[in-house]
Amino acid sequence: MDPLLRIHTEKENNAGAMAKVFKILKSWMRQYDCSFAICHHQRKPGTKADSSSFSYRGSSESKAFADSMLEVRRDLTRQHGMTVEHVKSRYDKPIKNFSVEIVDDADGGASVRYAGDALAEKDSKTAMAESFLRIFLSDGQGHKRDELIEAAKEQGVPRDTVDMVRKDLVTKGVLQQDREGHALVVRLVSKTSDGPEGLESGKGDGRNEGKDPDASGDHRSPNEDEILW
Repeated sequence: MDPLLRIHTEKENNAGAMAKVFKILKSWMRQYDCSFAICHHQRKPGTKADSSSFSYRGSSESKAFADSMLEVRRDLTRQHGMTVEHVKSRYDKPIKNFSVEIVDDADGGASVRYAGDALAEKDSKTAMAESFLRIFLSDGQGHKRDELIEAAKEQGVPRDTVDMVRKDLVTKGVLQQDREGHALVVRLVSKTSDGPEGLESGKGDGRNEGKDPDASGDHRSPNEDEILW
């Protein structure tokens, strides 16, 4: 059943109403000795805590009904990857988080392939944030910080993690950031073929590379673009 909200007309935020829906499914499971695989959407990123327990749309009745739940999230560390987390298992221990990726087959089709154990949550978020920044900034253009944050939010990458990784990549010379007016603008550093790694082509000796405008000592009253969390 994909997705859950298409198979009923009840209000998904109403626990009593959803309990009636799941009661019907439970009766069919017993009558026909069958199981149901149900796809259920998540809330938009940022509306609740990052925990999987709070990430599902509607009433918590959906989680209470399920015997086993797998949460699938996009894995930005892989081109076509996903991370699978076994967030609930009523009758046995949950399996360890793992990654899968969609690959093209020689016959023109596609397959989902196991890609090993998933990274620890902290490492995974950091890797996702770095991958996101590198991909998003690969167009060579400068982008405002609030634009990065908003785009990362749509990909499920936390704001604080994006800012932490952004500052780290600036320090390493991978990213360059400058103030343009009141906005903080970030871009990927282009590298010369014969210069030191991390220097932007035509930008001199790079003595200002890695300096974070966050620490400039400028304490003007910032607008939204300037707020550096």
